[in-house]
Amino acid sequence: MTGGGRTVVADKGKVGFFNRRQPHEYPTIGHAEFVWVHLDGGVTEKFYRHITKLYGGSVFSHPGAEKIRDLLT
Repeated sequence: MTGGGRTVVADKGKVGFFNRRQPHEYPTIGHAEFVWVHLDGGVTEKFYRHITKLYGGSVFSHPGAEKIRDLLT
């Protein structure tokens, strides 16, 4: 994913989290599958800053990633 002047790789099982108010892109190489959720509202900017600070960036591992994916699909 590229956004906010940075490019990071979201491998299988990773969470990619980016700010929808900033230009971004998420090209793939070969087959890729992902689930996305669009958040909007008065506190989403604060939530984004909190999550990226908590996990050290916009792509991270999370033990609940597969469960979250399953709930959303």
